[in-house]
Amino acid sequence: MRVLQDPFLGPECRALFEEGDVDDRLLMMLLLTVERLRKGSLWKPEEELQELRGTTLYRATELQ
Repeated sequence: MRVLQDPFLGPECRALFEEGDVDDRLLMMLLLTVERLRKGSLWKPEEELQELRGTTLYRATELQ
């Protein structure tokens, strides 16, 4: 998951994920939210959204 590779969010997210406190979908939502708010973001929405394919979040995004 790309969120685990993020230099700022990765270590914290990895710890939460490994402890079972969050699942991969919640981590992806966190990454999308933070990237959207981050100044100078290199966010590429289509690439990130493809990681959500098949989820209700992806479907909701399509309907937006």
